[in-house]
Amino acid sequence: MTDKVNIFMPGGGIKCIFQLIWLKKYIDDNGLDSIENIYCISFANFIAYFLLLDEYTEIYNFLVNLSDNKMKKSITFKNVDKV
Repeated sequence: MTDKVNIFMPGGGIKCIFQLIWLKKYIDDNGLDSIENIYCISFANFIAYFLLLDEYTEIYNFLVNLSDNKMKKSITFKNVDKV
């Protein structure tokens, strides 16, 4: 029996699309049963979640079509006085 692997995905920016493609290929080549745990930080949580639900196309299309004008700004420093 082959040892199961633990996968760590730190997330963050453009790395997410590469992690998605890599993890999808790994699962296709080795099967989901070959993975003991997937540890995720940040946006990588969504990648792992959708892959485990076998919704690769949904998350892939979301990431490929993501652009600045589709994201809501959560904070702005436009009106902050300089110190």
